[in-house]
Amino acid sequence: MDDRIDHIFDEEGKSFLESVLSAEIIKEDVTKQDLYQLRGHLPYKTLSYCSNTYTIILVIDGQGLYKRDNTAVEIEPFSILLNKPNSQCQITWYRIGQAYCYKFSEQFLLRYAGVSLYKMFPFLLFECTAPSILNREIYNKLVNICVKIDDEFRLKSMYRKYMLANLLVRLLLNMKQTFWPFYQYTNIENRGRDILKNFTKHLEEQYEQIEKGKQCKQLRVKDYAGKQSLHENYFSQHIKLKSGKTAKQWIDEKACVVAIHMIQSSTRSVKEIAYLLGFSYTSQLTAFIKKMSGNNPTFYRESR
Repeated sequence: MDDRIDHIFDEEGKSFLESVLSAEIIKEDVTKQDLYQLRGHLPYKTLSYCSNTYTIILVIDGQGLYKRDNTAVEIEPFSILLNKPNSQCQITWYRIGQAYCYKFSEQFLLRYAGVSLYKMFPFLLFECTAPSILNREIYNKLVNICVKIDDEFRLKSMYRKYMLANLLVRLLLNMKQTFWPFYQYTNIENRGRDILKNFTKHLEEQYEQIEKGKQCKQLRVKDYAGKQSLHENYFSQHIKLKSGKTAKQWIDEKACVVAIHMIQSSTRSVKEIAYLLGFSYTSQLTAFIKKMSGNNPTFYRESR
């Protein structure tokens, strides 16, 4: 897919990036950004930018890549993207069907809705995506709120700031209720540790079954995320953060250790071991072990 960066300018000479995707706060400390204007210029990749606002992007239908600091997240239908002040961000859009994007400041919510962002919505400080895909019921609820927010921007009523602030709080409360009902500063570290602990437990259980001949399939990162009812991107982010290794590295290393152990300690043929580990051909297992350990299966079988 083309990875070009389009440079589009409006009547005032501002780049499209400045006026649409990385526009800073207006005097009300809140703004809506019209992503639909990008449709005629896809694929579109923004320059890396740093905003001074909080951002919510609700993607109902679209595809792309979202990078925030050291985290990369696939943009897909029914997903939520989050950004916070002073985070380095870059977005690549391949397709935009339906999406909503709002930016606001901490002061805006406090002044016009009386809500402390840090106390009520701490997930905005630490998360960059929701932990799972939206279901239809939640999707309808959030879209209805977004439609009302868009109406307020369009109407420009006397109490627009108060209406917008309270609708944003309503949107955030629905997100919190769905994805982060017990999210507190004190359990952020524990949450990451629990995800890693459960992942290693599931990994051990899966390969224990493979060694016993009761399984013949290697689970993917997506499968392990699903075991904890988490979105693959959210799951991968926490595994990398807590262990320093990607989930795929964990899986590959475990698969290699088990493969070598089976070759050295069992009477099964390499072909049968390859089948149990989910490889279609013996040559694939041979190449995998060679890549991971530097030796081929014959070396390990002869060293028994």
